[in-house]
Order: sequence, then structure tokens, then C-alpha cells
Amino acid sequence: MKTKDGKLLMRCLKEIWNHEPQSLLMAGGLAVADALLPLVPALLSWLFVEGLAAGWSFEYLAAIAGIGVTVLFLLNALRGKMYHCGLPHTENCNDLMEWEYQEKTMTMDYASLDSREAAYLRAKIHNDYQWGNGAYFMVPQFQRLCSAVLGSAAAVVMMAPVLTQGSFWLHWSSPVFLVFAVVLTGLSARSQNRVFVETEALRDEYDKKSARSDWLIDNLTYKEGKDIRIYRAKPLVMGALRETERDHMVDGESRLQSRAGALDGIISGMLMGGSYVFIVLRALQGALSAGSVVLFASSIYQLCESLKLLARSRSEIFRNARRMESSLDYLELPGLLQDGPLSAGQTEEAVDIEFRDVTFCYPGSRTPALSHVSMHLRPGEKIAVVGRNGSGKTTMIKLLCRL
Repeated sequence: MKTKDGKLLMRCLKEIWNHEPQSLLMAGGLAVADALLPLVPALLSWLFVEGLAAGWSFEYLAAIAGIGVTVLFLLNALRGKMYHCGLPHTENCNDLMEWEYQEKTMTMDYASLDSREAAYLRAKIHNDYQWGNGAYFMVPQFQRLCSAVLGSAAAVVMMAPVLTQGSFWLHWSSPVFLVFAVVLTGLSARSQNRVFVETEALRDEYDKKSARSDWLIDNLTYKEGKDIRIYRAKPLVMGALRETERDHMVDGESRLQSRAGALDGIISGMLMGGSYVFIVLRALQGALSAGSVVLFASSIYQLCESLKLLARSRSEIFRNARRMESSLDYLELPGLLQDGPLSAGQTEEAVDIEFRDVTFCYPGSRTPALSHVSMHLRPGEKIAVVGRNGSGKTTMIKLLCRL
């Protein structure tokens, strides 16, 4: 994990925590349930098989069954509660973060709002939101990432009784199978990462070429519709809306995902089949008991699946973090104007307003919109500002209102 990506992810999670900490807490609870639920039946099967072989009493086996069923019930209850209660908190967090963005736009001073940096970030936020980002997507991604980490750790713990048997490692097939599982899992993780990188490249290329169609889709209103008909611009507009970049992007992403899905299915089948063949052969050689066969086969498959989920969820959450970066940078844009101690209307005393030799040029222009303007407005005084178009009347009012 790159340091920059890690810091950016922590920045995004901190923002979510500041708005709605319950969303992350419930995602963590859901991750615990998802990680442990597949392993509890395997553990119970191992205990039953080992207990029957060892001649445990019916009462003891019944107690184990009762405890196991209770744990399964509690985990399912926890999963249901965390999932259904977490959704409203996640949606609320997403709404609060979007409102913060809108509030920033409404309260930003005009100089900052009209700056090139702010315009660039607003355009980037628009493109980033097209692909899905924000708390609504990051919270489930965080849950899957935690579930993958916890599932991997739990599977390793479950395999410990088998792996710590001295006879297990004496046969050459054990390290060979271990290398086989590691190679297949690494191949799957590499495939997921490659799909992520190539998909991002396709979407970035689309973002660069789709500005016209995106603007038209979001900004065409009744007024623009009248102008289009008056100036007979319909062929031009429809041509822009039918840009082929999105079709190319969708086709390319579909091919990438189908290839990755087929490879993932093949690897999963090979891992599952290889695990059972290896365990059965080792059991026939007397290296493993019947209960260990059940436990190890379930745990190794769960470990491999958790590692693949870890690779996939890691790519997803980092991609989302990169697309949330534009919104976070926008929220941190500094104001370019200095605020006074009072807001408009807070003072009870009558005040004068005075311009002294004011000159103003718009950014990118060398011609002053106002040049050496002086005026003095006294309390209660009414004054009319008259001038030709372009003489600076609107500019003067904007400066008067600190816009």
C-alpha cells in the first residue's frame, strides 16, 4: 500500500467518522459477523467428528451443539441488525457530506468561488460522482475490507490445530500444496489489481473526452431547448450527446470484468478441488484425523476466498478514496478575502461607505473594469449610478458587496 493512498484513505474515513461514526461502527460489526459465520459450522463439524471418535458423552456433545447453535444465532442476529440499522446511517452520512459541499459553495467568497482552482475541482467532482463515490460506497467497501482481514485471520487460527501437528509437514506434499495455494491466490489478487488499474485508465480517458456530453446532459433546460430550436442546432447537440467514448469505455470495462470473473471462477474451483484432494490423500496416509480433514478443507478455502476479497476490496476502497479527494480538497479551499469582525446588519450604528481610488481588473484581463474610482455614501443617502454598458456599474456593486 502506497503511503499517499493510505493517508488519503484515512482522511476519507476520518471525514465519515466526523459526520456519522455509527456507520463505521455498524460496518465493523457486520464485518465480524460475515467473517465468522462461514467458519462456525466447520468448527462444529470438527468437534463432533473428533468427539465421536474419542467417545465423548452424549451430554457433552449436546452442550457443544447448544453452544454452537447459540453462537450461530447471535452472529446472524448481529449481521441482520448491523446491516439494516447501518443503511440509514450510511445514507445520512452521504447526505451530510454532500450538504457540506453545497454549503461550502454557498458560503465561499466570490473571489474563491470564481477561481480557476475551484472551477477545476467542481468539474472533477462532477466526473468523480458519475462513477460512484462518497460515504454511500465507501462504508460497504470498508466493511468488506474488514471482513476480508478478519476472515483471513480467523481461517489461520482455525487451521492451527492441523498445521501444528508435527507429522503434517513430514510429507513432501504439504509444502507443495502450500505453494500451490499461495500461487493461485496471488494470481487471483494480481488479476483483480490489473482489472482495477485498466478500468481506471478507461474511465480517466473517458473523463477527458466527455466534457461536452456531460455538460449537455446535466444543463439542458427549457430555455436552452428554445435556443436550440431557434438556431437549428439540434444535429450538433445530438451529435455531442451520442459521443462514442462512453460506448468504448463500457465495452472495454465489460471485457475486463468478464475475463477477470472467468479467471476467478477457475482459480476458486482449482483451490477447492486441490484442497479436498490434498486433505483426503493426507488422511489416507494417516497424517490427519477425519475431523481435521473437515476443518482444514473448510479453513483453507475460506482463507483463499478472504485473501481474494481482500485484494478486491482494497482496490475498490482506494479507488473510491481517490475519487473522494476532489470533494475533500474543495472543502479545504481557503477564502481569498479577509473577513471582518461583524456580519452585515450586526452593527446598530450608522456607517459610511467610501471608495478611495479603486481600480479593479478581472482575472486574465489587462483592461481595468474600474479605474481610479472614488465615492462616499453617507447614511440615509440615495444615489443613482448611471453609465453605458460595460462602464463598470455591476463591477462596482460586486465590489461593494465583497463579491
